[in-house]
Amino acid sequence: MRRELHQARRLLERMERDLKSLRNLLERLEASESSPATPASDRKSKREEIPADPTLWAQQMEALWKDFQERGLEAVEAFIQQHTVPFLVAFLHACSIPIPGRGKPSKRQIREELYQRLRERRALERPVFTPRPSEEGKASEAESPHGSEESKEKGEDQDPSESSYSLWGP
Repeated sequence: MRRELHQARRLLERMERDLKSLRNLLERLEASESSPATPASDRKSKREEIPADPTLWAQQMEALWKDFQERGLEAVEAFIQQHTVPFLVAFLHACSIPIPGRGKPSKRQIREELYQRLRERRALERPVFTPRPSEEGKASEAESPHGSEESKEKGEDQDPSESSYSLWGP
């Protein structure tokens, strides 16, 4: 009987501790309900408004392009860090850039895709035929496939394969 009485007292003590904990929890919940919720307001501040105007997307892309030409990968990384993933997905969609991955892509995947597209644009905008720096003086001679007028007068003919413009390298 003493044993049962002892167990009943221990059980009663535990129940009193639990009841006290429940009262404290209830007081905290009531206090937080009456005051403005900070976590919800934090979430609102993290949201980034996504514009619907296509001209704004074009302006964003041109600004990124100019920055990319000056700083390269640093510009892409800075752009990625400034914006949220939903904004970046909308940006890629508006600029006709494929969205990487399945579902919600990561910022790393978006950075890689955007960097690749900007590198491709840079490569496509470069001139195809440019004179080599060491042969700029010969570039004027290469305008005619058989040499310049001066070389014709001297009786020298230039082989077209020796011009400074080449499709297949040096």
